[in-house]
Amino acid sequence: MPPFRLALFLIALLAGFGFRVTACDSVNCNCQQVMHSRESGCWIATTANFRICSFTSATQAGRIAHHCEHLRASLAMTHGLNNGATNWRPKCEVFLFKDKNKYGAVVGRQAMETLGSSLVTPETGAVKSRRIDLRTDVPHYLYEVLPHELTHVLIADHFRDGPPPLWYDEGLALLADSQSKQSLHQRDLHNGLNQGLAFSLDTLLAAKSYPPADRVGVFYGQCASLARCLSQVGPPEKIHEFARRSDQIGLNLALQETYGINGVTELEPIWRKSLSF
Repeated sequence: MPPFRLALFLIALLAGFGFRVTACDSVNCNCQQVMHSRESGCWIATTANFRICSFTSATQAGRIAHHCEHLRASLAMTHGLNNGATNWRPKCEVFLFKDKNKYGAVVGRQAMETLGSSLVTPETGAVKSRRIDLRTDVPHYLYEVLPHELTHVLIADHFRDGPPPLWYDEGLALLADSQSKQSLHQRDLHNGLNQGLAFSLDTLLAAKSYPPADRVGVFYGQCASLARCLSQVGPPEKIHEFARRSDQIGLNLALQETYGINGVTELEPIWRKSLSF
């Protein structure tokens, strides 16, 4: 997400939408415990790892606080991420916006068309802030949007020397999407392959930025399919090791070291064979 969001967050603090710790500061806190407070028109629900801000009701804040705790643990287990066993300091703040305009006023015009966003700062060193913004006017946003954004936050904990590889960060987040959304990603990949718009694996694995609009669909589909493939080739935690080592020693050596695959050339047919269409 755009870096100017941090500045917007500071403005929000000055405007009275700030947060204070209300409960669950002990690492031994029961994640099921939810404490409530009210600040500047916002209902706050606080658990071991989250502070939820609802502009609708205390009930909504509390319900989503419970959901976030369960989802965090589930995603960490599914993806082999060990940070699911340690309480977050600082907690992850989740803001619930009633509509697109209120959401866009915080995330900025460039991100206004998204349904949710996440931000962990800074990109290197100790985490100072974790934040997720969600539109609650989106149908099934707890299942269609939140898992994706929460996966990004979980992954950020594992890459404190710099941003994680783009294919990996997006790929695992896309695997947290609902089955209906994953089917759309597969459709986009299938169409992209047929139209010659897909990326070589060398290009995909080395990508540092998003492609032009006409190739975004196939890019997402390819990231998801590669993450799925590698998650099946070895234990879930191997993909995190490969992503980190590929930045350190290069793609081919990292593939050999982590999966016993002799470089990207050998990975290509393995990936294509894994495609389900």
